[in-house]
Amino acid sequence: MTARKLHLALIVISMLLVAAQAPPVRQAALSIDQIMEGPEFAGTQPSEVRWSVDGQRVYFRWKTTTEKKDGVYVTDVSGRTPRRLSDAEEREAPPSAGIENTSRTKKLYLRDGDIYLLDLKTGSQRRMTATLNEESDPGFTLNPDHIYFTQEGNLYLLSISTGVVEQMTDFRRGPAPREAKPTPSQKFLENEQKDLFKSVQEELEDKKTAEEKKIAAERLKPFYFEARQSARSLQLSPDEKVVTFILDQEPEGTKTAIIPEFVTESGYTEDIRDRGKAGDLHRTNRLGILTPAAKTDATWVDHGQGKREVVFARPVWSPDGKSLAIMTRAEDNKDRWISLIDTATGKTKVLDALHDDAWIGGPNSRTLGWLPDSSAVYFISDRTGYSHLYTATPDGRVTQWTDGEFEVSDPMIDPDNKNWFLTTNEVHPGERHFYRMAIGSRERVKLTSMTGNNQVYPSPDGKKLAIVYSYSNKPWELYIDGKKVTDSPSPEFKAYAWRDPELISIPARDGVEVPARFYKPNSLSKGAPAVVFVHGSGYLQNVHKWWSSYYREYMFHNYLVDHGYVVLDIDYRGSAGHGRYWRTAIYRYMGDKDLKDQVDGAKYLVDRFGVDPKRIGIYGGSYGGFITLMAMFTTPDVFAAGAALRPVTDWAHYNQDYTSNILNEPQNDAEAYRRSSPIYFADGLKGALLICHGMVDKNVHFQDTVRLVQRLIELRKENWSVAMYPVEDHGFVKATSWADEYKRIFELFETNLKAKAAASN
Repeated sequence: MTARKLHLALIVISMLLVAAQAPPVRQAALSIDQIMEGPEFAGTQPSEVRWSVDGQRVYFRWKTTTEKKDGVYVTDVSGRTPRRLSDAEEREAPPSAGIENTSRTKKLYLRDGDIYLLDLKTGSQRRMTATLNEESDPGFTLNPDHIYFTQEGNLYLLSISTGVVEQMTDFRRGPAPREAKPTPSQKFLENEQKDLFKSVQEELEDKKTAEEKKIAAERLKPFYFEARQSARSLQLSPDEKVVTFILDQEPEGTKTAIIPEFVTESGYTEDIRDRGKAGDLHRTNRLGILTPAAKTDATWVDHGQGKREVVFARPVWSPDGKSLAIMTRAEDNKDRWISLIDTATGKTKVLDALHDDAWIGGPNSRTLGWLPDSSAVYFISDRTGYSHLYTATPDGRVTQWTDGEFEVSDPMIDPDNKNWFLTTNEVHPGERHFYRMAIGSRERVKLTSMTGNNQVYPSPDGKKLAIVYSYSNKPWELYIDGKKVTDSPSPEFKAYAWRDPELISIPARDGVEVPARFYKPNSLSKGAPAVVFVHGSGYLQNVHKWWSSYYREYMFHNYLVDHGYVVLDIDYRGSAGHGRYWRTAIYRYMGDKDLKDQVDGAKYLVDRFGVDPKRIGIYGGSYGGFITLMAMFTTPDVFAAGAALRPVTDWAHYNQDYTSNILNEPQNDAEAYRRSSPIYFADGLKGALLICHGMVDKNVHFQDTVRLVQRLIELRKENWSVAMYPVEDHGFVKATSWADEYKRIFELFETNLKAKAAASN
């Protein structure tokens, strides 16, 4: 080989080596229209996963990108190409939800308002009701021939073998009938008639006898609702002797927000009545016990907390039918009690009490169940700082079964009643894996191995696993025993090399390491523009190793990086997945530590990656929109531009359940609401602000944006704009709305982080 040929060969080899080490070739260009097609582009997540009773087939709801609507698919355990069921086949498919009896031989489920019974041994299905009225809340008793259900507000018992239906409650609207009380003069005349005439005496005795016979003949004693009362969560005891129910009392004088809907079928503006606001009068409830055979008045459960207002959850019977457990929370959600109920007296015995100076919460914090042998209740608590699994015996002995700086969620008991199945993030805060743990043991066996998030559905015998799995840059797909079954994204989606965002830690000013997702161009030059994304919900995790629920934003971040931006996505204080301290760090002050984490993130981009401090933008929706407003109003020199999407502008106008946990109630803690609400700080706006909001938003009302707009007008602010979406709710549905919104966001950043910055330099 000549020297020249050798030189050429070395060049070729060098080029091949460079090509092998180079990052994957990316599609020429993404478009915002393409990204905002959502499932038509990125694919649809398989859902409603369930097994056939023999464990040979898996059914799930799904659609390909070429189908207009989703449907039910089936595949066998070998993971063959799934087949879409016909409408007739879909009706015969196993249900995706239902209630099993204690022996796990039968399952009750609802379809089109009627009750069906599935035999878990043979797979046969039987329709148990066929009525014009909807049935709900079905359940089993210890009698294998009986089931119960609720219809039209009353509870019924049904014989499987005969079809005979027996009514077990008699709830009635309106006050109980009462006889008019005679005046003193009328009473005098009645007594005189009885004394004077034997015929009157005999008539009164006949009436009394007839009334006694009528009462004796009545199967049930009626329960009459007072004004604004209603009953729910009707439940029959396993021995069929006791009915429990929750009686709700709606307040008098509360107001309901009205949402005008402008684009309607009729052409007229129509009003939607939605919800009240934080601190307004709210529903109260009591837990009642009825004994149908005794025909006595309801016994009311004494929660044992004196005059303190509490909220009752649905009580849970032990499998043997001998014990009844209840989870009760204080109205302010700072205390939670797990108790046993004496159904004869209504008295309660506390098994476990939990207090939080902020509020009770954490993943699955409302979990309550019984061990299969009825020896103890199980529940989730974050009393140690992280949510873990506990049991409590009827004599009050509490045992913690998991421990460590990680979160436990979705506990369930395996088909053999010998093991727990658990999901935890103990491998990494951004990973979720599935474990088996023998009941009575603390030793866990990890059953999943794929890095990311594993949503697991065990087979009926618990030996095979159907897993809906995703990774950071790979959308959700169904796997059966490790074999991939679905292929959801479009060919166009697959043609682009989606980035796997780097997980980093940002040093916050208080010494805490704040987790974040980091996106950057392959060649990062000094002085690049940056965008900080703020996820919504507050209590939600977005810094993780699985396909984000904010997947449109994830794709938009790839688009921004393609256009030269650095992107940072932070699990700020208040986010999920990081324990109680992280969750409650925003108590009484939203827009403090959670906002400081964004500001510290911006500083980190400048110090560590040379981002231009004058070319940083911020955006987010819902809670993220709220943080964006607080950033633009209270730290105006940090962010040059911000897009606040469907933002909360005044927490006193948000709902009671979410807001009162964090800020208490406005009439009792005005300081917390004022310092947490952006509308009070609008005078601080300097940078360019875009506000986007759906006008039919039933979560954060469009009124929030309207009130802020008026405030900005009165403050004579000029560098802001509003985009409104007349047919959209909180989460947009139409691809055209998504695309319009994100084109405006991109234009905001291009104009204020690139064009203006370039002009000023």
